[in-house]
Amino acid sequence: MNTSILHAGGLRFVLPITAILAAAFLFGCSGETTTQDSGRTTRLPAAAAEKAQAQSSDDVLGVGDQLQLTVFAYPEFNSTTLVKPSGMIALPLIGEVKAAGLTKDQMQTEIIRRLSEYVKTKVYVTLEITSSVSVGNIVVLGAVTAQNNFPRTSPVSIFQILASAGGPTTEADLGHVRVFRNGDLSREEELDLSGIMTPGNRMGRSAPMVYPGDLVFVPKSDNFLKEFAPFAYNIVVVLTLFSFVK
Repeated sequence: MNTSILHAGGLRFVLPITAILAAAFLFGCSGETTTQDSGRTTRLPAAAAEKAQAQSSDDVLGVGDQLQLTVFAYPEFNSTTLVKPSGMIALPLIGEVKAAGLTKDQMQTEIIRRLSEYVKTKVYVTLEITSSVSVGNIVVLGAVTAQNNFPRTSPVSIFQILASAGGPTTEADLGHVRVFRNGDLSREEELDLSGIMTPGNRMGRSAPMVYPGDLVFVPKSDNFLKEFAPFAYNIVVVLTLFSFVK
């Protein structure tokens, strides 16, 4: 049997090599942190935690921010979500939670508190801001085909950004589109796109512009097809097709 001889105060200790290797493995494992709660062992991936911690814990969440939530040992609760114009986010199991105006640390604490109502073991989460309106994105939410953040470095027309979002759905009310300048809920503009895009007022210089950092919200309307001019709807659909061709 392989052994290692240690000298201490003139005495010799003979230890099996396997025991030394086992101790080195137990105390030298890197990349994971292990905790135990109520008999359940939870391994926390160091890489994921370090990635989230690299962001400032004082970062304030705003409308249009895209967040990635990781709940360790409970992958069914992991999610990616956008902060809605209402300031809320929707998460699995716990539903809607207020996010806008909270720091990242405050949001994590609230998520842990809410999850603890359903999960009996201690909850470990990381929250990462994967995209923010403050870095040059135009956010499009509401009754569009693909809600998302769209990186832009210069102003674009409202119709171009709607086309990037796949165009409006058939439920969209383009007569009351809301634009929040720089993601600020107090700086709201309401646009009547159905009034702009009529046969007597062709799209041109009058087309409203949106800017990097803006948030566009298209509400739903129960009687959209009755209220919205068919001409306007057709033009936006054409723009959407052109965006895919390019």
